[in-house]
Amino acid sequence: MTRSKRLPWLLLSALFLAAGAALASPDNDRGGGRSDDDEDRGGGGNSRDALTSDFSPIPPTAGRGDGQYFEMRGGTIDTVLNADVRLALEKLDADGNTLKVLNTHLGITVDNYQDAVITLFIGTDEDGDGTCLQEGPTSICVLKTGGSHDLEVNPDGVLHAAWAMALREEDDRLLGSGECWSDFDSVAVIPQLDENGNMTSVVFDIEGGEEAMPDIEEDDGTMVGFGAPWLGLASMDCEASSVCEVIPIMMGLWDD
Repeated sequence: MTRSKRLPWLLLSALFLAAGAALASPDNDRGGGRSDDDEDRGGGGNSRDALTSDFSPIPPTAGRGDGQYFEMRGGTIDTVLNADVRLALEKLDADGNTLKVLNTHLGITVDNYQDAVITLFIGTDEDGDGTCLQEGPTSICVLKTGGSHDLEVNPDGVLHAAWAMALREEDDRLLGSGECWSDFDSVAVIPQLDENGNMTSVVFDIEGGEEAMPDIEEDDGTMVGFGAPWLGLASMDCEASSVCEVIPIMMGLWDD
């Protein structure tokens, strides 16, 4: 795969240095943590080469997530990718009353969370900055709207929207609650900046590609993108041969 590096390094370096000032002031309560009874979805004894990633929030986002990727030892299922993303909506008191609204910069609420689009960008982290953005993603996976999503309250009393992807490859077919594209000819990563030089979103200009399970390696990076109709983004349809725009909300590294 070839990767486009048409963007100057200095512009890309602003992605996460400016993230804390992008869009809004930080929400104090990060929230969104995983509850104790959440299912352990790792590879276990039926897999090999299992990799996991913890998605850490990029300020001012309040939430978190994780992913698991593993190859099966035998049978018709070849590869599995699970991913969970949880965005905090409200801090609640013991009686369930709202104490504080969270993630106000995203405009996400209990009434509109089902319209949001969550996208995973996966690729080689050549420069060690914890993301795949400067190099361009090698794969893009979208958690399907209308698929697995719900409202949950964690032990800290934080109400959050939760999305889950459970994608598997069987005999070269992708099945499950997600869509992935790989094998791009090139991907240009173009941060969008406001008049003060703060990043507001990122545009991906994608050439080529096909629907395929990502080939994730240890130390690859992940960026989680957020899109929603009320944000006024140019396009949220991140797939092969497309131009799409998202707000980066989380990042992580894949390791064993």
